[in-house]
Amino acid sequence: MLLRRESWDRIAADHTLNGGSHTGYGYGWFIRKVGGSNALEHGGDIGGFSADTWRFPKEELFVAVLANSDAHDPAPDTIAEKIAKIILRH
Repeated sequence: MLLRRESWDRIAADHTLNGGSHTGYGYGWFIRKVGGSNALEHGGDIGGFSADTWRFPKEELFVAVLANSDAHDPAPDTIAEKIAKIILRH
């Protein structure tokens, strides 16, 4: 394993701000729920390209969507979530 278990746990933890509000963000990953499954999501785009990834640690599933467009119609995160729901049957 590339990272220690403690590092993965910190990446997947919803961090809390000093005021007590939750960020919904770990170290580089958004903390999401899809159906009854916990997910980590990260995406981005740059001049003409966009991508999004969803990681489901418990289910050992990783979904990546790459697009040769940054028009976001439909957005890669929308496509990735739909793919995950089909695979996970949510």
